Amino acid sequence: MDNGFRFEFDAIGTHWMIDILDSEVKDQAGLRKKVEEEIENFSKIFSRFDPESEIYYASKNPSEITLPQKYLKLLKVYKRLYDLTDGLFTPLVGNLLIDAGYDENYSLKPKKINQVLEWEEVINLKDNVLEIKKKWMLDFGAGGKGFIVDIIGDLLNNQQIKSYCIDASGDILYKTEKGAEIKVGLENPSNTKQVLGIANLKNGSICASCGNRRKWDKYHHIFNPKSLKSVDEVLAVWAIADEALISDCLATCLFFKDPKVFQEDFSFEYLILYPDFTIKKSGNFPGELYTTE
Repeated sequence: MDNGFRFEFDAIGTHWMIDILDSEVKDQAGLRKKVEEEIENFSKIFSRFDPESEIYYASKNPSEITLPQKYLKLLKVYKRLYDLTDGLFTPLVGNLLIDAGYDENYSLKPKKINQVLEWEEVINLKDNVLEIKKKWMLDFGAGGKGFIVDIIGDLLNNQQIKSYCIDASGDILYKTEKGAEIKVGLENPSNTKQVLGIANLKNGSICASCGNRRKWDKYHHIFNPKSLKSVDEVLAVWAIADEALISDCLATCLFFKDPKVFQEDFSFEYLILYPDFTIKKSGNFPGELYTTE
């Protein structure tokens, strides 16, 4: 990397690699500190694994959370996707995940799973105030990491950094002024040492969702909140969009609904892998595949 550098760290349960490409940064330590502060600020509000977060507190004591303006987009995207999926994509899966054993202690010991409530029963967003009306754990794991990747991208943009790659354990945001593509391996869910193909990414984000990484008992972490079971009709999804928030969220939404449901609201490309290893992909998905449609 000419004039570039990389820094790596662990935060919010994820390993981060940030490559600054072809850009001079005089205060690398200062930049890293700003990045880590952005992640920490987000975690203090939205992490269900942090007993000091505001979301955690609200799960025990119904309360109101005043959100920074830049965080409102996360809630608005979630609500739109909640509506488009008829409630299947929802932050209200927090209690379900805890009941199933995916709790703050990672006990992985399922208990009785209770029905998931509707958005309006628990959540009210007015201006920048998030009201949590009942004792209920919200979970923003399906889009929160992508959202933070975008926040860090904005930070780098504001620092006049022209080319970079942010990789938060597979949630990737890439920007370049030189037109160079990066190749991203599409991991085989059945054998993590293999790839099913390569995606060519240029100035955008690719995110994946798959049940193989977080699997226990009879569950994995992608749940249908109506059936109270992990989704088994889809094996993995890769989504590409301009923003990591959108690609991250859609990588989960496409477990539930046909891509056509989202195409009026969002611009994206996708690859869906089914349990029989057949695929469905958008016409402009930029990649080379070693399996069949």
